[in-house]
Amino acid sequence: MLPKLAGVLLATVMSVLLPGVTSGAAEAERPAQRAASPLTRLAGAAGYVSGERASVRIRVDGQTRLLFAATDTEHGTELWTSDGTRTGTRVLADIYRGKESSQPSELTVVGSRACFRARDAQHGYELWCTDGTRSGTSMVVDLVPGIESSSPNDLTAVADRIVFSAETAAGGREPYVSSGRARDTRLLGDLRPGAASSNPGNFSAVGPRVVFSATTFASPAVEVVKPFVTDGTPSGTKRLDSYAADVSLTVGATGRLGRQVLLAAGDDRSGQELWVTRGVPGDAVGVRDIRVGPMSSSPHSFTAVGSVSYFTAVEDRHGRELWQTDGSAGGTVLVRDLVEGVVGSGPDDLTRSGPRLLFTAGDVTMRRSLWVTEGSAPRTTKVVLPRADADSGPAVIGTVGDLVVVQGLSGGRARLWLTDGTPDRTRGGPALGVGDDVSAYVLGTLGHKVLLFVGGPDAVSRGLFSWSPSMG
Repeated sequence: MLPKLAGVLLATVMSVLLPGVTSGAAEAERPAQRAASPLTRLAGAAGYVSGERASVRIRVDGQTRLLFAATDTEHGTELWTSDGTRTGTRVLADIYRGKESSQPSELTVVGSRACFRARDAQHGYELWCTDGTRSGTSMVVDLVPGIESSSPNDLTAVADRIVFSAETAAGGREPYVSSGRARDTRLLGDLRPGAASSNPGNFSAVGPRVVFSATTFASPAVEVVKPFVTDGTPSGTKRLDSYAADVSLTVGATGRLGRQVLLAAGDDRSGQELWVTRGVPGDAVGVRDIRVGPMSSSPHSFTAVGSVSYFTAVEDRHGRELWQTDGSAGGTVLVRDLVEGVVGSGPDDLTRSGPRLLFTAGDVTMRRSLWVTEGSAPRTTKVVLPRADADSGPAVIGTVGDLVVVQGLSGGRARLWLTDGTPDRTRGGPALGVGDDVSAYVLGTLGHKVLLFVGGPDAVSRGLFSWSPSMG
């Protein structure tokens, strides 16, 4: 009787602190109420790692599993694996044994494996790979032997290899390539010779190549920033632009559009503006000077939808607003001036949903709302979330198929919604808890299940959960 009583008590506590969430024990006790309690606890993790490439899916023994970084009190922050069930959700490898953390990040699929950055007790942050099993999780190469780190960053998959930046005492931070094996890990080029760093960054794959920016020397006394491209070989790592060697180009955000890479790049004459390249040496060119003159429009948040890419940019008359481009000057246009004048609506959370783009933006009072666009001002409208508070503060936290998962407030409670931006496919999801101190983050999907981390003020309301929403 005692285990059964404990399960009932846990269910009662969770129903008060985290409405709409069911523990595994409560779900077993009340199967008839499963439809009314769509969140199922998978593990009591205390934290998670968010951001781009925070999770990946790989095949392990014929089954698709989700790999991600999460935190618990026993292991610290380590690499986890899940098949969407409680019994199949666990720490994959305690890389830094005990309560210390290996801090895995930048998970990137390369062939049948996932590579990432991590550390252990004997080594600093280095490149690791896993085949999804504990025995198949290991460090690739110790570029800086011992507890010091090469700190691999910007892991970018291209074909069956991974391009990244790493730092050594002798060579500084430079671009490297690896197949996930020590013998195939090598320097692509000492772009800024000696111990100084070229600091490569803004990596973006385009076909069989990777575009990135780096600092190099035009002469022994003159440093310049240039866009580069690599095919994964030292001989195939070259400058992209056709500017004079002593002209520096600031390179910022990058994004994909079909077989092209969009760049935020510029010089002292035009500022940082929209550029495009197909990854062929010498073909990087400016598309449009959105903010005419030496000031920058600073385009960023490139998000491809069909044959166009949306992004945000600043223009003197409009402030930061939503733009779109097809890669040509004539096809680069302001979508809609949501806040007239120089203040700007500050679009954020740009996310594709089928043929549409969803995003959040502010109004003149800085109250943010969810918007949807199909590329023109008349077809850019607010999304009405059922029963959302007037100041719900919606935020996009992930995607499920062609639907976007949104978190906001409803009656003062944190709640989820699913939407593609149309009224017919916008519906409420589970409540998460009281107030804006409860938050959620979608780790990924496995079949019809959504795996998400819910953060709350206590151990009952916090952990890893699965959700099986209606996709109709």
